[in-house]
Amino acid sequence: MQILKKSKLTFFLVLIITTTKLLSQDFATPLDPEKMRNQKEIGILFGLGQNFMSGNFRTECDCPEFINGIKFGYSIGAIYEMDFTPRFMWGAALIYSNRDIYSEYQIIEDVQLQSVITGKPESAPIKFKHKANADFSYLTLMPYLKWNLTSFLFVKLGFSGSFVLNNQIKHEKELIQKTARLSSGEIVSIKLDSENGVSTIVENGEFPQTNSFQISIDPMFGFNLPLEENLFLSPVFQYSLPLSNISEKGENFKISAWRFLLELRLALNLRMK
Repeated sequence: MQILKKSKLTFFLVLIITTTKLLSQDFATPLDPEKMRNQKEIGILFGLGQNFMSGNFRTECDCPEFINGIKFGYSIGAIYEMDFTPRFMWGAALIYSNRDIYSEYQIIEDVQLQSVITGKPESAPIKFKHKANADFSYLTLMPYLKWNLTSFLFVKLGFSGSFVLNNQIKHEKELIQKTARLSSGEIVSIKLDSENGVSTIVENGEFPQTNSFQISIDPMFGFNLPLEENLFLSPVFQYSLPLSNISEKGENFKISAWRFLLELRLALNLRMK
């Protein structure tokens, strides 16, 4: 376990060092005018989209697995870009994002009921709904390569390392069927042993067996909309393809995401045309 933690930390440090070196090149000086071709940009981004899971996960109870989870997601962050050729740029983004997931399923369980008339116990099939809200938040460092296909259209390819800042799970069990008919024809009311009699909390706490470091590949494409000579607004579509499981409490449990992003970038140094 210690070796795994050290390897994850080493990977993240390598990612930081590599990103720093890529972005720490010299810019134009009066003694070296050729470097005036470099363009350097800083900016902010905000995006909305959807998180969706692959594989399955289980909570700590002896219950069936959850599958096909989805939920609304958002991202916010800062970006830095600079030329290394007239059409290609290195860049890096520091992003905070949520990767929450909601999943549910219905199940029929045999429940022991008691006749009010005869007092005899009897088993009856009762329908329940299980609901899971898994809340994850990431802090991501993403170095990327940007290719300006035209002055208007660009594509990016990012490689992300993320720390999981928050990992919570809330598992609720809800009674769908409020009455049952016994073999005698008697109809009895059903309630759970909880405050409202309809739902109960099965689990509420940290998500079990979470992998705190995540790796993903992030392809993107977008458009440059110049607001001024050195100010750009860019709508961007991003898809995040995870390479690591978010938790080992399940099978191949990964969280993918897509985002519609808006980037606002300021060019600190314009490239020569």
